[in-house]
Amino acid sequence: PYWIFAVDTLRHAARKTSIFGRGGRDTAQARRELCAELSGLMRRFKTLWLARNRPSEIRITLKRYQRVLDSLSG
Repeated sequence: PYWIFAVDTLRHAARKTSIFGRGGRDTAQARRELCAELSGLMRRFKTLWLARNRPSEIRITLKRYQRVLDSLSG
């Protein structure tokens, strides 16, 4: 599951670059799709993290996810 998560995260980053990069199409629909995808990645990250780590430091990474979600929404 960790490798699949890593690949899905890279796929998301590539999609984000294709939308916001040169020649990309930054639309409200594209942003909604990125938000939905990132929300799913965030949930999967939390599940994977808690399966092997203590919850004490997870907030650091979850904050980063949330900042990106906020930037895509607003």
